[in-house]
Amino acid sequence: MSQLDVKGAMSAYADGQNVMDYLRHKHGIDHNNSEIIELSYDLQAGSYAKSTELHIQERMDYAKLMSEYIRPHLNGATSLLDVGTGELSTISLLANHLDENTSVFAFDISWSRLFKGQKFWNKWNKNKTLELNLFVADMKEIPLLDNSVDVVTSNHAIEPNGECLKQILSEIFRVCSQVCVLFEPSFELNSAEGKARMAKHGYIRNLQRESEALGGTVLSIELFPLTHSKLNPTACYVIAPPKHSKMSINSRNHFSAPGTNLPLTPIDNFLYSEDMAVAFPILKNIPLLRSEKAILATALLADRDPEGVSE
Repeated sequence: MSQLDVKGAMSAYADGQNVMDYLRHKHGIDHNNSEIIELSYDLQAGSYAKSTELHIQERMDYAKLMSEYIRPHLNGATSLLDVGTGELSTISLLANHLDENTSVFAFDISWSRLFKGQKFWNKWNKNKTLELNLFVADMKEIPLLDNSVDVVTSNHAIEPNGECLKQILSEIFRVCSQVCVLFEPSFELNSAEGKARMAKHGYIRNLQRESEALGGTVLSIELFPLTHSKLNPTACYVIAPPKHSKMSINSRNHFSAPGTNLPLTPIDNFLYSEDMAVAFPILKNIPLLRSEKAILATALLADRDPEGVSE
């Protein structure tokens, strides 16, 4: 994404235009790629948290109802991953209904949204015993070890990734050990007008079919009683991931090089992969775990190897 894209997108956003529409048209593509999604959401950083606070009781009711769908699947679970968490406006309220020993992992493609979201979490999450692990990532390359989280959830986060649904589900299934409880719009259960809108914006469709094609078992699909738009109805998809042949490498922080099962080790203000000899920076305590953020650092291997050349 060039600087001109950023300036043009900022202007489009200030004029009230749909930034994703603007960028797709500018680049002559018919789908939302990672760069378009990142820039669009980064420009909105803070707006979701403000909107949630303006409608706090409504959003608290939404999160409480979500918890009623998720809790039956948390038996014995100690970790929950929120995919595309945005400004933590949903997970912060949902966390109030989680067990105290739950470790919460949450990522978004936009660092700015996570940075803003920390303040929302600190204000509205009353369950202060929960461990929160934030990181920047792309859904197509989730930087967690295989089977490293028990339950995966999302709330209209996979939505704009219509062209990449299969790849995203594959990554979610890879890191999930027990069950996925996804709150996403349903193209199949939508009205004709709603389907046209979803198609226009490049939203996902055939979530059930794609899950089953990857070996997942769709346990239930149910329209969620609360929805922000009749043209974009939320459905709760409960999906058991396919059986994994590989067990996760034991790791205290669960992080891996993006989209792999190669563990990362903390070194100073970075996370380092000895297997790939690359380092990922940490900005304001938030790791930037996207492939394009990797810094080639082979010298660290020599520095850490007693038999290596360190001078």
